Amino acid sequence: MNKESLKPINSRFINGSNVKGLNPQIYSNENLSPNNTFKTGTTTVGLCCKDAVILGADKRASMAYFVASKTAEKLLKIQEHVFISIAGSVADAQYLVDILRAETTLYQLDKEKPIPIKTAGKILSNVLYRNKLFPYEVGHILGGVTEEEGPVILVSGAYGSI
Repeated sequence: MNKESLKPINSRFINGSNVKGLNPQIYSNENLSPNNTFKTGTTTVGLCCKDAVILGADKRASMAYFVASKTAEKLLKIQEHVFISIAGSVADAQYLVDILRAETTLYQLDKEKPIPIKTAGKILSNVLYRNKLFPYEVGHILGGVTEEEGPVILVSGAYGSI
């Protein structure tokens, strides 16, 4: 840290004192150049066409400035006709995908037919809502095509909203 950044702070709360701290003008957002901006987050997108659903996601797994992987899989198969994209906490997302795979498999074994996309979305929504006091830090796009429903895309929030 350079000496220029440690200047007396002028504040109405500490007038008359000799407190030194970081100069807010040097570290304000206005002084950040485009090269110093902080980029995070996952990009996932879903497109619903006439007879198909298209899901896409980036492959970068990161946290702040740390890039854990440049080949992370964020599009996962739940069943032969149901896919999901994940964003947020990887551990939470993988746990929820495992639960959704198990629940949709049980549904298909019981009903002896492919699970409707909206039913799979409702199962995911119920799991997320059940943990609303300690929510999963995730965002999902669930999509697929069935003969009855056609192409369907559902976006779920951390609290189970669809």
